[in-house]
Amino acid sequence: MDSISQSVAESLSASYLALARAYALLAERDKAEIACNSAIDFAKRSKDALGKGDSAADDHRKKGKDSSDGRRTESNIVYRRHRLSEIETEAWTIKEIVSKPNLEEASNPRHLARRLLLRLHVLVGGGTTDSESSGRTSPFDGAKGPSIQSRLVNAAYFSYGLDVVLKRMKFAFETEKRSLRKRDCNRILGVVGLQGGIVHDAGELDFRRIFHAGIGKSRSRKRSKKERPIEVELGSGFGDWIVKKAMASPEKNFLAVELRADRVGQTFARTTILSSCSPIENLCSVGAEGSSFLSENVTNESLSAVYINHPEPPTQTFGAEMGHLETIMNGDDEPAHMVGSRTIIAAALCLTKTSESRLVIVTDNKWYGRLICATLVRVARENSQLLFPVDLSEFNYRTIETFPIDSTGNNSIGLFEGQPDENIGYSKEQLSRDGASYFDRLWRSGGGSHAERRSRFIIVMARAPHL
Repeated sequence: MDSISQSVAESLSASYLALARAYALLAERDKAEIACNSAIDFAKRSKDALGKGDSAADDHRKKGKDSSDGRRTESNIVYRRHRLSEIETEAWTIKEIVSKPNLEEASNPRHLARRLLLRLHVLVGGGTTDSESSGRTSPFDGAKGPSIQSRLVNAAYFSYGLDVVLKRMKFAFETEKRSLRKRDCNRILGVVGLQGGIVHDAGELDFRRIFHAGIGKSRSRKRSKKERPIEVELGSGFGDWIVKKAMASPEKNFLAVELRADRVGQTFARTTILSSCSPIENLCSVGAEGSSFLSENVTNESLSAVYINHPEPPTQTFGAEMGHLETIMNGDDEPAHMVGSRTIIAAALCLTKTSESRLVIVTDNKWYGRLICATLVRVARENSQLLFPVDLSEFNYRTIETFPIDSTGNNSIGLFEGQPDENIGYSKEQLSRDGASYFDRLWRSGGGSHAERRSRFIIVMARAPHL
């Protein structure tokens, strides 16, 4: 099998896995099992071809070619083999789940339709962090509640299978639709018992109703004066980290925010079917760019924590030069990256004004950690009383570097090193080997040329000072 065929086999394995998820959601056992078997078969073929790639990398080195090219080749092989192993693992898991007797109950059409509308909220599609997108106006800027509601229903209907589920409920429009108008969306919401929608007039999602509304056997919860805390992970990827956290913390609600549509769908599928046929009720999958979502679709002072785990750096080495960081701290242009000042400010405004409300950032790239610290200094200088640094040294984290906010030196942002634990909001399940994130498993397999395999660099900010 040549390299092109290897790539095709890899793509087919991912495609068949996506089909397996869809068939499992619809309780089509036989089709799900066939799709799983195909995903496993093509993943194995692709991994076998990558084995030949290892030999090619060795030949590359022996011939004395550019060592950086050789390292890139090796790193790519490690990453792709790991991705294929993840596909195999999930396919075997789905095979096991579709063999269970209560699959049809979890896939009741009305229950599934409500879940698609209450636990999946897709505001944008695609996936980029380039300089244009970071400053680009969102297609939802200025859009009010009815427009946002229509976009959410359209996304679920045309991109995530709501149309198929509604047909199983014997609901269909008289003519084929290329887009749903407001009245069409209202009909769908009425059919599944969500009259009035789930979006406030100003465009913020009504998470109070979203999490109180019942799905399937879970009845609507009575509204109490004391609401469950809501925690968010920005850039949630495949959902590994936040799914484990939601399962470990049923007393809280969670939002998994991810830009890439395929990853949003995978997280939704995991919470619906892959959790041993016991869907997670306290987690919503959100397809959106982080800063736009927080600033436009989340009510101010409504979140208790915002987590950003292993964000993608603008480059692997930006942040190594102190001169670059000083220009950022002094207010000059920032490189485009996920944890820019716009995202930090939006996250801060959404946090409740208490010392317990936290912005927690974890990275395996020390240079990127330094860039984030410099960006936080910039935000603190331009927006006093917005965020306050948390000293993690009292929890036995090692101080790597401090970045002064003012000339006194008494107030500074700290970059700390250590393993994330319960002191920064990680659950015990997330600390175990099985509960590790996708990135932790990748590093164990040998990936990440500019990342620390063991060390994690951590920055924590509070919304109010600790008294």
